[in-house]
Amino acid sequence: MEIIQLPAMYFFGRSFTCDFEGMLQHVRVLPRELFAQSQQLGLEIAGVMQWHYVDFNPQPGALFQLRIGFPVVAKKEVPSPYEIIELPSFKCAAALHLGAWDKFSNTYSQLVDFVQENNLHFTGHNRECYMLCNFEQADNNITYIQIGVQ
Repeated sequence: MEIIQLPAMYFFGRSFTCDFEGMLQHVRVLPRELFAQSQQLGLEIAGVMQWHYVDFNPQPGALFQLRIGFPVVAKKEVPSPYEIIELPSFKCAAALHLGAWDKFSNTYSQLVDFVQENNLHFTGHNRECYMLCNFEQADNNITYIQIGVQ
């Protein structure tokens, strides 16, 4: 676990307002779409697939903001519903999660404890950076989880 300040970046992707159940429809589907669209647009990819959450709430029907995409080298105009936005620097508590996504709660709980022990405050912004997605052996997934703090 660590506290880090990530630099600003250009981010290509799509944004949604959804609940937990609605979010699941984008797994595997939207990353393929985004990679294909980025190639058609001639974008230079600068990082891994990321899911960004604002005010995430796993309760049924509770809405939150979700942005799915990846860093790119430069900002340029792209057709709707896609966007390239400049994300500001991001201070976060971060940890590497090794294993299945249905075990994310373990890593998130450890991060929450770490944030509280360090007397930091949550911003409501969280990110998951998917370093390796293994859909055949979920225990081999590698995800870098980041919880925004101030």
